[in-house]
Amino acid sequence: MTCIFFRSLPYFLVGVLFGLHYDKAHIPDYLKSHGFVLMLGGIVLLYPDLSPVRFNSVYRMWLSYEVLLMMSAIFFALVYLVPDKNVILENKLGDFLGKISFSLYLLHMPILTQVVKLEISILMQLWVFIGLSVLAATLSYQLLERPVAKLIRCRVQP
Repeated sequence: MTCIFFRSLPYFLVGVLFGLHYDKAHIPDYLKSHGFVLMLGGIVLLYPDLSPVRFNSVYRMWLSYEVLLMMSAIFFALVYLVPDKNVILENKLGDFLGKISFSLYLLHMPILTQVVKLEISILMQLWVFIGLSVLAATLSYQLLERPVAKLIRCRVQP
């Protein structure tokens, strides 16, 4: 458990730093472009068998400074450089993925561990991984997160 914490800590801290400075940052409009949303494709390159980053253990790759830098750059571009009202980021699918994102974060790794064992093509593994991860996160959100959040709100509110 400690290993998972330390492996995730740099990504959490980058998110916190970006969040703390979001209101203070003034990015000129000429630097903003809807084209930066294409950086989302960089995340696919981090899929273990598609990744140009090679290590002894594909699951240790998240300890790599290169991967941290790439994920930070993608996150920065999406948060700071993509203008508001981007049709790719601001839509019902994006809202849905935002709702299930915590469950997706928690459940994707055990699913990936099992999917890479399947004897199917790498591309098919990627699609199975995405499908199962979204399905599991949706079920977790509907059956656990939302009911527990509702229960907590009921108990906290007078």
